[in-house]
Amino acid sequence: MNIIKVTDKPLADACDEMLTSLIMDERQYDRNISENFIVCDWYSTTLDNEQLITFAAIDEGEAIGFIHGFIKDQAGTYVNETVVMLDAMYVKDKSRKQGVGTALIEEFKKWGKSVHAKYIDLTVLIDNSSGIELYKKHGFIPLKSYMRNEIK
Repeated sequence: MNIIKVTDKPLADACDEMLTSLIMDERQYDRNISENFIVCDWYSTTLDNEQLITFAAIDEGEAIGFIHGFIKDQAGTYVNETVVMLDAMYVKDKSRKQGVGTALIEEFKKWGKSVHAKYIDLTVLIDNSSGIELYKKHGFIPLKSYMRNEIK
């Protein structure tokens, strides 16, 4: 398995497909997510933006996972240190529990260091115990809570 930066449309399209799968997986935790949503041409629009990064895990010529993020806050604005946001990560079912997520997170951390970030932020649905477990394994700690109230 190799982790590579996504730089072309075919690989970006594969990441779009995996993002659609991620969104569908998240429906088990958040029923407000549309079951008809399909991501098209998102990652290909981000390829030339230096503030955004997408890496793909490739095994035997197939994209089996991806991670995407961006520079969230620049040091010297309202924060002391640069923060990058891990916006999306997905590993196909057949490749889970094989170190793919770990490899993607490690590559994202390297990128974060290269843009002089001190912190990585992310959001994860509170019932996504496997995601939370993976992030905690890599040193992430809860910092804020995102809350919702249904209007009746």
